[in-house]
Amino acid sequence: MGISYRRLTQTEGLSYREIRLESLGLCPDEFGSSYEEQSRVLKLNFEKALEEPVDEQFVIGAFDGDCLMGVCGFISYAGMGIEESKTNSTGTIVQVYVRPAFGSRKTGLGLVRAVVWEALRIERIRRII
Repeated sequence: MGISYRRLTQTEGLSYREIRLESLGLCPDEFGSSYEEQSRVLKLNFEKALEEPVDEQFVIGAFDGDCLMGVCGFISYAGMGIEESKTNSTGTIVQVYVRPAFGSRKTGLGLVRAVVWEALRIERIRRII
């Protein structure tokens, strides 16, 4: 079966949490948060964003059938509360992670491409970091 990429939905918060905590546990030096601090948080930032979806902040998942293989997030600077005119059209890719068993399938590249494609659907987004 091929890999599919799509936005995570409101009902996939627990799947997101599981893979996010896995990423922090397996790759502690790759992220700005630690497993210890994030595992104590009742709702991670993207869990909240999944519950109340907006264009400004989303997570794309890579799936092999029903199996969530990886995630990649996007946050617009406006969604982060940065409203300056020069950054209003900018967003950033965050939290790229692919489960080790799926790393050889260019899943990370597919995730980043899917996030860029989805982010550019937001009319004002012109730059992605």
